[in-house]
Amino acid sequence: MTLDIRTKQTPFRVSLSRKDQSELFVSIQNKGEQPEKASLVLETGRGLGLDQSGLKHYHEYRMNEILPGKTKEIYVRLYPVPQSVIGENPFRLTLNEHYDGFDLVKRKITLDESVLIQK
Repeated sequence: MTLDIRTKQTPFRVSLSRKDQSELFVSIQNKGEQPEKASLVLETGRGLGLDQSGLKHYHEYRMNEILPGKTKEIYVRLYPVPQSVIGENPFRLTLNEHYDGFDLVKRKITLDESVLIQK
């Protein structure tokens, strides 16, 4: 367990009529003694989008090397789409620790989060 993931989301509640957006900050810290290779997968489903058009629902961030004691930060905007339902719209973050290449996964951490959408 060398990689630690923390998230911060602001605001938790967005307005569909005003086309607000939610900002997600992801911080990944290497608490081990060896450099780590990792990837972060963000899946929003059909209730949220990763761009203003609402067409992008999946993105993978690859980090070739996270040095010991160092932190990588990722900033993502989440947008409501016309298919969003009033209420909670879930999304999933998956952090994968990899061996030498990105093909083999050493450890997987999954976080289920949501954005509250109101009229």
